[in-house]
This record gives sequence, C-alpha cells and structure tokens, in this order.
Amino acid sequence: MASVRNAHLARLLIGALGACSSGTPSTGGPVNGVLGVEVIPCNNGDQCVDENISDVTIDDGGALFSRMHQGGSTSRLVTILRANFDDGGVATLTDDPNANEAYVGVTGAGDFYVANDQTLTQLTVHNANGSGAEQVPSGGILAGSLGVAGGFYFAAGNGNGGSGDLNSGTWPNGIVIDGGVASNELSGHVSRFVPDAGFTQLSADFLSTYTRHVLATDGTNVYWIAKPAPGTVMSAPMDLSTATPGVAIPEGIGMGVAANATAVFWGSTSFASTPLCAIGSGATANVFRTTSFSCLGVAVDDTYAYFAVVHLEPLQGNANSSNVFLAGTAIARVALAGPSTQTPKLVDVSSTRWYGARRVLLDAKYVYGIDPSYIARLPKSAFD
Repeated sequence: MASVRNAHLARLLIGALGACSSGTPSTGGPVNGVLGVEVIPCNNGDQCVDENISDVTIDDGGALFSRMHQGGSTSRLVTILRANFDDGGVATLTDDPNANEAYVGVTGAGDFYVANDQTLTQLTVHNANGSGAEQVPSGGILAGSLGVAGGFYFAAGNGNGGSGDLNSGTWPNGIVIDGGVASNELSGHVSRFVPDAGFTQLSADFLSTYTRHVLATDGTNVYWIAKPAPGTVMSAPMDLSTATPGVAIPEGIGMGVAANATAVFWGSTSFASTPLCAIGSGATANVFRTTSFSCLGVAVDDTYAYFAVVHLEPLQGNANSSNVFLAGTAIARVALAGPSTQTPKLVDVSSTRWYGARRVLLDAKYVYGIDPSYIARLPKSAFD
C-alpha cells in the first residue's frame, strides 16, 4: 500500500448546529454536535477551482474516500483519505497528480482500488503487496463502484449527461430538474475486477441522476437501477453471468437501491412543484411515501431504511428559481416493515457550514451523511 502520512487536507470538527439560511455554505464552522471530517476547500493556493468528495466506502468504522481537486486548466490532484472517526485520525493514503477523478472500493485486508480517471481508462490497485495499474476494457463515465471481499465492482457507460454531477456543490448547476431536463441515463457495463483473475463485464444501462452509488449487494447478487426513468431494479449474480429485471419503480425518478439479507429496496424522488420521497421493496412504495419533501441516498440495515431529506434552494442573492443548489436538512429513518404512511424519525443536520447530506451510508453502529466536502457521522441511537 502507498505510504500513510498525516493529512493536512482534512480536519475533525465537533460543535453545535447553526440554523440553515439561504445562500451557499460557509467553509468553516461545525455541524450539529456530530463528529465529521471536512475536506477543506482550496488547499492548493490560488490554483484551486473546484473540489469534492467522490466515492466513499465505510471501512471498519472509518471512512475511506477520495477528494477531487481540480486546479487551473491542467493542474489536477486526487487525494485518497481514510478518516477514523473513533480516534480522530486522518491519513492520506495516496496522491495522484494526473487523475481527473477517483472512485474507491475496499475489498478487505487493507486493499483498496482506485479508478483514477472519470472516463475509466485505468484501475489502480493498492494492497499489502504494492500497487499496480490495470487497463480497463470498454470504459466510460463512472456511475459508481462497490468493493467486496475478493473483488471490485463498478458501473460505467456513456450517454446523456443530464443534470450533471451530484457530487458538485453547485448541483444542479442552474438546471431545472424533473421535467426541465432529461435524467442521467448511461449505457455500458457492470464490471467485476478480481486480482490476478482480470475483468468480467455484463452489458447494462443505468439511471444515475440522483445517486453516485448506483450499485448495491446482498452478498449473493449485485443490484442497480436501469433506465429509463422512473427506473427498473436489475440484478445479477456476483459472477455477473446474467442480468434479470425486477421491480419497475412506479413513480418519480429512482434515486437509489439498497439490499439486506431478506429483500431489495428502491428509493425514488421528485423535485417538481409537488415533491416526492418514496421507498419500497415491491411494485408500490410499501415502506414509506410522502409528498412533503424530496429525498436522496437510501441505505438499509436489517430493520430500517435511512435517507437524506433535501430540497432545492436559491443561490445567495439570486431570485431566479432555476439558479439553485441542493440543500440537505435532515437524515431520516423509517421502519422497513412500513406502513407507507409512517412518520419518519428525523435528525436535523441543517447548517450553513455544509450543503447537507446527499448520500447516506451505514455500518453496524453509525449513519454517515455525505455532501460534496464533508462527511458527518451520527449513532443510530440518535433516531431512538
């Protein structure tokens, strides 16, 4: 593995929640008494143009994630960080000055894989035996990745760019979504890379408008949402031998798929004049449905589904309703047993410090909310 050193690119913050107000977030300050890791904007002097967190994997109670830095017209830097929330340690695992964007997958035993180009031309493998690069056959735009024991799965393809990159702080970049622009739809492959065994690929389409975690697994199958909107839940065995269509999402636009040992769950949302947040495991939203707010980032454990409560908010000083950014105000929990009319348990994470959670990941004890530059962690007991 690449050498590990203390990172100057991130810091741990604990503090009190500030009220959410209109305008872009500030770059300093705490979030909600919740332990978090901030990827500090613009640490490379006046060359800094934009940066954000790309893929995130929860690794034994810590977060392993990539930070994209894009400076000037040619200067690029991607840093892979691991943050251990329990002891406050943050380590830089590797830097790649030539990468466009990085996606990370963890397969256990300290191994992690980095697809170090947004157009997925090369996969770099870091492990105890050193690191190496593999050329990826039939690449494309990365839509997400998934690391499991013994392999690294990723989804990639080409097609309509739609409303842009959900990781960007300014997303949806002034575009009116849901009816104002076509959704992100990619045609390509689900691929599996196994060290010393090479690649297996399966042709697939993806609906990636509202998620950068398009793949999920229950250990037996891999799942994703296929185009067109609202989307269809697809499955394939771990060897990617064949793809099988499953549930057709009934409304909105699919915003995520998640699985536990007993069922596969989809989420859908809408940012139209009447919002939508729906979670289901079948042909209807049998877990939860509301038209009171929009949502992103569905994740499940054995008992509950968790997601981010979000809305579009005008950029500071701009009354144009189409010039907006995505603000997250809360993380919600609902029981997988339903009913769809249940009242969600909410933890308020709104703050002027960050854009707010757009993605949600879980481990056995904690819920992680992720926005373009910050990862916050709160215990599952906060919802009790």
